[in-house]
Order: sequence, then C-alpha cells, then structure tokens
Amino acid sequence: MSGGTAATRPLARQAASATGAALDAHVIVRRDAFTLDARVTAARGEVVALMGPSGAGKSTLLGVLSGLLRTREGHVRLDGVTVSGATVQVPPQRRGVVLLGQEPRLFPHLSARDNVAFALHRRGRTSRAAIHDAADAWLHRVGLGDRGAHRPRALSGGEQQRVALARALAAGPRVLLLDEPLSALDPATAADIRAVLAAQLAAAGATALIVTHAVVDAVALGDRLVLLENGRVTQSGAPREILTAPQTAFGAAIAGVTRVVGRVEGGVWRAGRLSLPAPACPAGAAIATIASGAVALLDALPAEPAGRVVWTARVTRIDATPNGARMQTADPDVAVDIAAAAFAQRRLSIGDGVTLCLDPDGVRIAPEALPADTER
Repeated sequence: MSGGTAATRPLARQAASATGAALDAHVIVRRDAFTLDARVTAARGEVVALMGPSGAGKSTLLGVLSGLLRTREGHVRLDGVTVSGATVQVPPQRRGVVLLGQEPRLFPHLSARDNVAFALHRRGRTSRAAIHDAADAWLHRVGLGDRGAHRPRALSGGEQQRVALARALAAGPRVLLLDEPLSALDPATAADIRAVLAAQLAAAGATALIVTHAVVDAVALGDRLVLLENGRVTQSGAPREILTAPQTAFGAAIAGVTRVVGRVEGGVWRAGRLSLPAPACPAGAAIATIASGAVALLDALPAEPAGRVVWTARVTRIDATPNGARMQTADPDVAVDIAAAAFAQRRLSIGDGVTLCLDPDGVRIAPEALPADTER
C-alpha cells in the first residue's frame, strides 16, 4: 500500500506550482568548525524526504524550521510569510508547524480522543461535542476508531504513534515535520504505520518534511528526496532518480550501489585495474555506478560467465551483512556482497588477493558532474 502512495500526489504538486511554496527556507547555522548552509523548499501538498549521515545537520535544520532553534542568518518562509530571519523570530507555537518525532509524546493523563482533541481545541473549535466528533474521526482515519477512550499506557507503541499522527494532522499545520517517526518501532509495526502515514498525508494534502535513515521511507513517502551532507544539500530530486544515479558516496551507499571515479579515453573507462567499454561517454572524468550483485568472486561461481569483465583486487575491509558479508576491495574501490556459505568456505581476510568478475549490464557510466544548484 505504502509503496505507491507517493505516486498518487502529482495533482497536489501541479497545483503547488501555480500557488507557490509552502516552505521556502535557507538555513544557516554556524557552530565552531561546522556550518549548516542549506536551502530546502516544499511545494504545497509535497512530501520531501531528507536523508544524510549522522552529523550532517538534519536535527539542526528541523530545529530552525520549527522555531526551537534561533538563527539570525538566512530565512524561513511559510506560505510566503517570513517566520525566521535577521529581524523576525516568530515563536514555535505561532508558526503553524508541527514536529512529530520518534517518541509520540502523548499526554499520559488524557485519553487518545482527548489527546487529539487538544490539537482541535487549539485551532479554535469551541463546541466540546464537535471537537470530540472530529477527534473520533481522526482516530478512525488512523485505524483506532475503537481506542478513543484508552489512555496512552493502555496502547501499544504503534498505537501511540498513530494517535500522535492523528493529533499532528488534526492541528492543520502549514508544514508537518517528521523526525524519524518510525525508527523506534519494530519492522512489522513500522510497515503498518508507514502505510497509514502515506495514506493520511495524501488524503490531507499535507506539506511535510520527513527526516529518515530508511530508504524505504523515502521511496514510500517522499515525492522528492533531498540528501544533506556536511551541512550542504548535495542532491535533490525524485527518489528513483537519486537512487538510480547518486552523485556522492553517501547517495551510492543508501542506493546499495558502488560509485567509482575513473576516466574515459578512447571510448574506454578506466579506474585502477578495471576497464570497461564506454563508447557513448565523452572523454574525461566519469563515474561508473555499479549495481548491487553485478560484481562477484570469480571462484564463487560454478563457471566463468561469458561476457564478464575479470580483474584482480585486494581486500581492504569486510563487514557483516544479514545474508553474509560485504567485502571492500582496492584499485579501484569496489564492494562485493558474498553469501554466508561462500564467505565461510573462502575464509577471506583483509589483505587477501581475490579475482572479481563484473556483469557490464549492471554498470552505468556517465560524465562526472557537480550537483545541480537547485538547493544549496
């Protein structure tokens, strides 16, 4: 269900192009040796997924957008209104921004219904009956129509997060900020909540920025994916585009591919001991993006496949994976996934020499280019 939800939102994005951005932010924060200098935008009704390594500045960015962290440089505009800037600092409670994090942070003394009703009351509804009816409707939308009278301690972690989501959306935020909302849940519960979140964001036409470490969240929820590294936006675009053609090592890592820098000369791409035909690529620096599974240990195969590229390499690192191990090799730096049985048989160690083979159909070669300067 969640996998196709982002694709159902193009009409919201088309409308946004005519009415402008719900979020337009250029966030600048300087802290000792670290500087966050990032431009992030979101059209009305657009869900933007934000990914980056630890220490990239994701939490700081959310702090500035929500108003919890003040900065005198850059700006934050919501629906064209400046809420943060050199001379303007609108307090968090007046921005129309809701931040939903890993923990639900429900009021423990209130029922699920009253937790949602709190957000509705703040929106100005005065009739208690109308507020409770609306709260029940929101709980029904997130699959908790029969749990309204229960307090948080009587709800599971997944149910509490559903209540928190209902309360966040019931508040009618200009922008909904989500900080790893699924990371504290077990995989099965996270999958259920992901489907609910995708459906409700789409139904509400919500503008949202979701910070996540999980690629599945970015693909299932995001209309657009933004990569933040070392305080800078390094790539922005449709999730499929970024995962197909990552422009940085971090992007390649989350896409499960290997990104190798080499050069094309005379229609041949070369990097270290590896060379590949590249007749369509112009001469000069070029990136080879190698799909997961395209590289294998030659002696782990029953026979040398025809049409494969073979070269020798040295093992530089070995990491455990759920299904075996991932081996890094040098000259050039290429990752190889090895099944548990094959790894146990070889007993590979760092420094060992190996012979690798590559399926050219699993490689994309393109000229090296700087990321587009659409967002800093």
